[in-house]
Amino acid sequence: MSDLTAENWSQQTTEKLRALEQTCEDADLFCIGYIIPQVELVEMANADAIGVEEAWFDALDDYLDESIEKDRLTEPDQNRVREIIQSIRTMTS
Repeated sequence: MSDLTAENWSQQTTEKLRALEQTCEDADLFCIGYIIPQVELVEMANADAIGVEEAWFDALDDYLDESIEKDRLTEPDQNRVREIIQSIRTMTS
């Protein structure tokens, strides 16, 4: 796995989410729409950093943990957000 800038990781991850958004069930649209701004927040908070893809997803997990608690997502939405992130993690770049 090569090192990625925050911007490169964010672009790749957002592209994957947008592609998923085109084919997902209607019920997943909210969750995907919820994740995309979190990806962008990770990018902005780490603009000068370089890291491996796994480290970027770990940072995203941290942002999601905080946001999910603050926004009081329902348990089914919380679970689906995490499932979508897991599926994005396993997609090849």
